[in-house]
Amino acid sequence: MKTRNAILAAAALAALALGGTLWWLYTSLDSLAKSAIERYGPELTGASVSIGRVHIQATEGSASFTALQIGNPRGFSTPYAVRISELRARIDPATIASDVVHVREFVLLEPDIYYERGGENLNAIERNIDAYLARLAGPRKTGDAKRVKFVIDHLYVRNGRVHYGSGLSSALPELHLRDVGKKSNGATAGEVTREVWRAMLRSATSLASRAGSAIRGLFK
Repeated sequence: MKTRNAILAAAALAALALGGTLWWLYTSLDSLAKSAIERYGPELTGASVSIGRVHIQATEGSASFTALQIGNPRGFSTPYAVRISELRARIDPATIASDVVHVREFVLLEPDIYYERGGENLNAIERNIDAYLARLAGPRKTGDAKRVKFVIDHLYVRNGRVHYGSGLSSALPELHLRDVGKKSNGATAGEVTREVWRAMLRSATSLASRAGSAIRGLFK
């Protein structure tokens, strides 16, 4: 992989937690996209990362990834933090080479989320993402590649499920984020990831609170 492609792949990896479908913007080969995600993903999340099939149709502005799995940081026992069945993106092909890429629709299907120890595993990953972005926000070196940004019209998280341990789980309500990055004239891949991750964490925490209240109610 050429140096520029390697830099771009690494930058794209900042969206790995929930933005895997954006990787195809930096390489025309499915296998290179898969390798980049699995190589750089742990740097972002502080956890293991794996992905299944990668299918890219660059000329049509579409891409899909299956079985994106993010493990847990050290000290947690559940098999993984998040596993997403499939990610799909529809992107305006005319903006692929632009500094701001226009994503018409970005869909995360069937995320399976483990909420361990009050969600501390998810919080730990969020802290890793924040630290990674803080490092990227440091002084730029001469010759560094430009950081591509994204404006996403519609971002959906659909048919998710949250597991709380002891066999207790709950369906995750559909999340719909609009105009991600629009106000700031584009968001980096990492910033997109952070926004989606926080939305899922808030929803999972709300479900946990309601589930806890319901369980306590059974014993009154």
